[in-house]
Amino acid sequence: MRKFSLINVSFALVARDIATTLRQFDLGTPQISPAAEDAVSWLTQRGQDDLVGLAIIQASPEEFVKSELYPLLDAAGSKVILLVDTFETAARSSFPSLVLPFFTEDLEALVQKIADD
Repeated sequence: MRKFSLINVSFALVARDIATTLRQFDLGTPQISPAAEDAVSWLTQRGQDDLVGLAIIQASPEEFVKSELYPLLDAAGSKVILLVDTFETAARSSFPSLVLPFFTEDLEALVQKIADD
């Protein structure tokens, strides 16, 4: 079984920083997909033995649950962190969320919390 993490973030620098952080937590090979369509394509083409343990998605909770990504990640049992624009959006989210911009330490703490659950 191969482990992956999915990063669906439109800002390349942010995506690379996230990938570095996820590597430190040994969450599998980061797959960076700047566009949701790329992420959907990658998810549908991966092998059945491939595990996507964590996905970091730049979207509001409403956008995410209406997207093509949601059912794919839900079926795979992947944990999801959303990157959102406001604290209000984060507060109403049923998914763990970080407000953009965020510090690497904030991401590390949230990833650790999710790993401990």
